[in-house]
Amino acid sequence: MPRTSLVCQRHRDEVNHFSHGLDDPNITFMAEAYPDLWSEWDQSVNQGWLRAVVSELRARYVAPI
Repeated sequence: MPRTSLVCQRHRDEVNHFSHGLDDPNITFMAEAYPDLWSEWDQSVNQGWLRAVVSELRARYVAPI
C-alpha cells in the first residue's frame, strides 16, 4: 500500500475512534470532506450569507487540475 494510502487510512481510523469515543449521546460527530460540506451549505435555504462564504472558500481553495 502506498504511503499516502497508509496515512489516509490512519486518519480514517483516528476519526472513527474519536467519533465512537464521545460520551454524550446528544452529540454526533461526522467526518466529511470539505467539498461535500460546502455543497450542503450551498444548498441552505434562506442562508444567502452562508452561500457567499462557500463561494469565497471555493474561490480560495479549489484549484482546477
